[in-house]
Amino acid sequence: MNCDDVLATIQTNHRCPSLDEGFGIPVLEAMAFALLLVFAGDIVFSTGFGRTFVMVPFVIWAAFRFGQREVTTTSAVICAMALGYTLDTPLAAWYTHIRSQRLVDGPDEVHRWTTGRNVIKAYKQFGTTASAAGGDLL
Repeated sequence: MNCDDVLATIQTNHRCPSLDEGFGIPVLEAMAFALLLVFAGDIVFSTGFGRTFVMVPFVIWAAFRFGQREVTTTSAVICAMALGYTLDTPLAAWYTHIRSQRLVDGPDEVHRWTTGRNVIKAYKQFGTTASAAGGDLL
């Protein structure tokens, strides 16, 4: 596609074919596009490089090869990926809270394991768990 074709497309209001129309765009290209979009988004938004302009060629690719609906979907996916890597979402807050709870609850798990091991050991030796609990229960 050269510049003359682009200008002719713009001047005649010709719409690019959509995926559901069954011609023009192979499904393999759409799958490669989606895979590369997610891969590039992960690299751009997960690292601290701040190179968000890397996502612009995907919008341009979608504009020239797909229909308007796919361009809008591409923009929505990019926005969702960018938002997913921020700490302003409830999911990120829940994840941060759970991670801190694992640090706080760590000793509790160790105490449960140690107590369980002592109870099993006392039951095997004496036939009762009383010695693991501090003596006779009578």
